[in-house]
Amino acid sequence: MEYRLESLEVYQLAEQFSDEIWDLAGSWKHFEKTTIGNQLVRAADSISANIAEGYGRYFYAESKFIANSPKHNKSKNTKPSINQLPN
Repeated sequence: MEYRLESLEVYQLAEQFSDEIWDLAGSWKHFEKTTIGNQLVRAADSISANIAEGYGRYFYAESKFIANSPKHNKSKNTKPSINQLPN
C-alpha cells in the first residue's frame, strides 16, 4: 500500500474544493473579492493544509516511536537524547 499524501481521497477532495472556491471568488466584484473572498479562499486552502499537517505528524511520530522503541534500539539506554525529542 502506498502511503503518500497525494493518494488520500480526502486530500484530493480538499484540493478540488479549494480550486472551486478560488474560481468562484475570482469571479466576484472587487469589494466582495477583497472582503469575504479573501477569507473564504484562506479557509478553503487551510483544509488541505491541515490534512497535510496531520498526515505528516502521524507518520513522523510513528517513525520516531519505532526508532526509539527498546526492541529496535540496540543500546542499553532506551531514553531518547535531547536531540531526539520532538520540538
